[in-house]
Amino acid sequence: MPNGCFGLTDTLDESLEARGGRARRTWGESFESDWLTVEMIMRLPADEAERLLLKLVRPPIGATWKHRAQSGRWDEGGPKRRSAQCNECPEPAKLMEHLRHHFGIRTMGHPGITREAQVLALAPYLHLLSPMDLGTLWEACNDHGWFTIRREILDGRLQPPFLQHKWDRDRASSELNKMVAEQRPLWMEHWIDDFLKTGVSWTEILATMTAWLEERRSLEALQIVAAAVVHRGTREDLGALRHYEGMPETAARQQIADTRFAVRRRSILRHKSLEVESLKFQLLQLRRWRFGAASKQLDAEQLALWQADLEGDIAATENKLAEHEPQAQAKAEAKGVPKREKLPDWLPRVEAGHIVPLSVGQQTSTMASHRSPMDVLPAA
Repeated sequence: MPNGCFGLTDTLDESLEARGGRARRTWGESFESDWLTVEMIMRLPADEAERLLLKLVRPPIGATWKHRAQSGRWDEGGPKRRSAQCNECPEPAKLMEHLRHHFGIRTMGHPGITREAQVLALAPYLHLLSPMDLGTLWEACNDHGWFTIRREILDGRLQPPFLQHKWDRDRASSELNKMVAEQRPLWMEHWIDDFLKTGVSWTEILATMTAWLEERRSLEALQIVAAAVVHRGTREDLGALRHYEGMPETAARQQIADTRFAVRRRSILRHKSLEVESLKFQLLQLRRWRFGAASKQLDAEQLALWQADLEGDIAATENKLAEHEPQAQAKAEAKGVPKREKLPDWLPRVEAGHIVPLSVGQQTSTMASHRSPMDVLPAA
């Protein structure tokens, strides 16, 4: 438990005790400081917050906390606390109003929902949430990767406009038809990424698109599926691209060939990138061994043998890395100390002298011997 929680608990008890003496026994009664009380309770550790909130059902402090509940605010706490609020409130939905703001979901400076238990605690009261709060809670589960619990308790309650983000094969086919009608295959990348964030597998998306292509059998549909494979697919997914009867043969075969080239090129580049990262890591390890503490614990003969092998390994790794990054290597070599090139010999030159004062009170004289290389100027 963080330091100061006990002091904060005592302060909250005192504040709520004082509030109880001023509040009327009516639902909807609130004070300007109530939002601050909610924030402090929400930022307490879960066990401490629940211990405090359970006082609602215990007199005499419970009576004071009860007036806090009547303000229509919702606090995360134990099941007893939430059941008491819902049973006694004439408008239970008021207790859950603007839940996304009170929980701080996607709110800057607020931790928001951090545990699956917080979502499970709301399961008996989801019917009281507004469509916007349900949708925001659904998106928060996606952000944390809580797909299982989201499917169990939230997917069935999702309403527009969030319903379009829920995966459905029939709806997906309709959206693909819309892309073809509006000639916007570039939407494909965002469309796929949005569904992947909700836990839909690429295999499921590709299977749906393959079935849709089988049904449409048009060049436009082939272009949509090809764009998806280029964006996310692998070499194994190239089998989804087929040339159907009725398609322009030349255009369809060219589309398939271009897609194969793009996927294979991306695969090679990704493999090369992984190999470069591996070589960089190996080089970093070798350099640490050369300059690390282990090299100082060897005697001169052992160190000479060990360092010779190590230098060879470092040189071999650097050569491999240079083969994979020739442009980067050439750029690094070109970044040497900047030098000013010498003026060409064929350029005419004129010597210019400076008037230099010899000392105070003496006449000045021209000292040709006190010139710098910059004094030699090209002829006009």
